Amino acid sequence: MAVPYSGRGTAIGLGAESTWGTAVSRTNWLKAESVTLNEKVVTGDVPHLVHGDEGDIRDSYCERTEVTGRIVVELRYDGCGMLLAAALGGSSTAGTGSPYTHTYALSATLGSLTIEVKRGTSGNSQVFEGCKVTSFEIAVSTGQVAKLTVDFIGQTSAARSSTGTPSFGTGEFIEHKDAWSASWGGTVAGVRSLTIRGNNNLARVDELGSAATQEPEIGSFRRFTCDMERSYRDDTQYAAHKAETQQDLTITCTGDVSPNAGTFLFRNAKATDVNSDISDFGVLTESLTFTGYADASDPSFEIAIVNGTASAIAN
Repeated sequence: MAVPYSGRGTAIGLGAESTWGTAVSRTNWLKAESVTLNEKVVTGDVPHLVHGDEGDIRDSYCERTEVTGRIVVELRYDGCGMLLAAALGGSSTAGTGSPYTHTYALSATLGSLTIEVKRGTSGNSQVFEGCKVTSFEIAVSTGQVAKLTVDFIGQTSAARSSTGTPSFGTGEFIEHKDAWSASWGGTVAGVRSLTIRGNNNLARVDELGSAATQEPEIGSFRRFTCDMERSYRDDTQYAAHKAETQQDLTITCTGDVSPNAGTFLFRNAKATDVNSDISDFGVLTESLTFTGYADASDPSFEIAIVNGTASAIAN
């Protein structure tokens, strides 16, 4: 009897497409924590009235094909730029030598990726084309490495076939013990955890002639938020929430390896929810949700990463 395959060795290969849905070679590889990216056929029952003699279903048809799912990887100061650029829409680089500052800013047009999933010990990979980021999450809490979770809508996939050999980058992990700070009109003290969420609200575009979607488009307002838990030390943020104060929220982290650093900027942010419930004897905490808002000249959210690599989307 054959030995079942295991998830050991699962990896993600990425390539930035120049034309949506046209596969390109994978230039970047990331070690996967989990993968749910998959293509499936959604079937429907043919609506005629002639079925089985016992009243059971006889005929079906393909309503559509769906390429959806998520990948989870460790967030690094160097090596995750291709995902960040796909999530926000664009990237730019400043600097003629190390350190380089890579800015990932919102764009009205989202690029697409070809994604290869190396499926554990099976020896096989599956390549997905036309993958666009519909939402993402960056999360870090005490005792943990920061994680990047990305959800995709894609066009189609190839048959599973033999995999190549991934080549991984060596960028430094972003960790809980890095030098973190948060400022919203003043220091936000005692942060225990934070989760940054971006929702591009992509929607399928279904047209006659194909079971697969055409290029997905933004179907509703894009929203960027930050959920934060902190040790309850003062009422500064609660008072600002009641006053509907609007000011930039800036979150920074600095790695152990120079010049690695990151900045997450929510412009014109409001504390749209505050919870400071008391339910036990121990240390009190306060949960905050911040939402960024665009203005006439700037979008609501951007990420800046400083490292020693010249390209914003390097492996």
